[in-house]
Amino acid sequence: MDDMSVFAKLQVTNVPNEAENRFAGLILRASWSGTDLNGYMCVLRFRNGVANQINIQELRPTEDDVFPINLTDAPLVDAHSDYIGGDFNIRAEVEGTTIRMKAWLDSSEEPETFLESTAATTYASGGAGVVGGWNLSPDAVVRIKQFTVEPVA
Repeated sequence: MDDMSVFAKLQVTNVPNEAENRFAGLILRASWSGTDLNGYMCVLRFRNGVANQINIQELRPTEDDVFPINLTDAPLVDAHSDYIGGDFNIRAEVEGTTIRMKAWLDSSEEPETFLESTAATTYASGGAGVVGGWNLSPDAVVRIKQFTVEPVA
């Protein structure tokens, strides 16, 4: 799908404070090239026991790995520990050459505006999914409670 709106309700548990590269979120315009995953990631980052940052990243294959490049890097307005163990939502849209995202606690109202937006010119089409990563944190769990992909209206 070229233009899409992706929504996920997620729950993250067993996140240790010591690991630094912890994230959960969505991947858009995803595709495989050999063993490399291409696309855009819209993620919520966890550090020191709280969700404290949102990022839009572009996955760029290198000779040895796939390397995420931050396209945006912003503090999460309502950063706190309730994102760990509780349900939270992420919505991302990619339309034409623009990608945007927002994240909020399930107990809160969805923000009317997107929190982050940037140009998305490298990948024009692909699939969508949920992504999570925890360096040195094998016990961390991401539960997918709801996931929808729809065309942008």
